[in-house]
Amino acid sequence: MDLFSQTSYNDKLDLVIKLVTFIEFIHKVKIIHKEIDSKNLLISAKDNMIKLINTSWMDNIIEISKRNGKYSKEYSFENISSIYYTSPEAFEEGFYSVDESITNNRITTKYDIWCLGTLISEIFSGVIPWSNKVKTYNAIVIQLAMKSPFPIPKNKLENFPEIIKILEACTEIDVEKRFNATQLLGLLRNIEKK
Repeated sequence: MDLFSQTSYNDKLDLVIKLVTFIEFIHKVKIIHKEIDSKNLLISAKDNMIKLINTSWMDNIIEISKRNGKYSKEYSFENISSIYYTSPEAFEEGFYSVDESITNNRITTKYDIWCLGTLISEIFSGVIPWSNKVKTYNAIVIQLAMKSPFPIPKNKLENFPEIIKILEACTEIDVEKRFNATQLLGLLRNIEKK
């Protein structure tokens, strides 16, 4: 179901700019959200304000308490983000490591940018990420592990080539080439001025 079907293009753009502005801020203070997906968005219809929450924090607290207070460093994809928004680097060896000496596979701000891209795709197209290519959890995992390109629903965005450009910049497989929040915000502000 497209939660944004009644939202105008300009309102969607405004919401995304607010969201990316927040992400840019948290990245500058060295925070990585790791849970950017539609279930963690709160939007006020009254003033078009957007809030990004993290429901898994409460899930993690509940899970830790279930283990009788024994802290575990086990992670699952539910602890990072819904598989629809998960970045391909989540499937690299060492991604979930807590060893500080492992630096080349640790989570970075670029993880959040991929998640943002999939969310922006959903906001503007109304298509749940990956659902235009594969339908099951396991099929999405395989696509991500094989580093398949994100299936941008171009048929739903044919009137918005600027949004397609943004999605391509956010879902670049090569993490080094993927935009950061500041670059993404610059693209969005250029669109806003038109």
